[in-house]
Amino acid sequence: MNNRNINAIISIASVVIMIIWGTLAGSYRQAWIAVFIGGVLITCLSLYNKGRADTNKADTNKADTGRTGAVSDKSGADTDKSGADGGENGKEEK
Repeated sequence: MNNRNINAIISIASVVIMIIWGTLAGSYRQAWIAVFIGGVLITCLSLYNKGRADTNKADTNKADTGRTGAVSDKSGADTDKSGADGGENGKEEK
């Protein structure tokens, strides 16, 4: 599942829990904690996914360093400098 979808589900669920909790308790004095916990979960999930994506990107870059004709730029993306694309944006120059 996409991280955006999970974030939206957590956000909606935390607000629904806050409303139910506040209604049943007759006061919203402590019900806001549900939204706070939802925000913490979203942050933890985002940090976990970012760390996992960075690890996968580092592993991919290590595997791609031995390719011929590929030069890695500062962003870590491989770019082909062999001129096989025929010009800028893959179009032939005249």
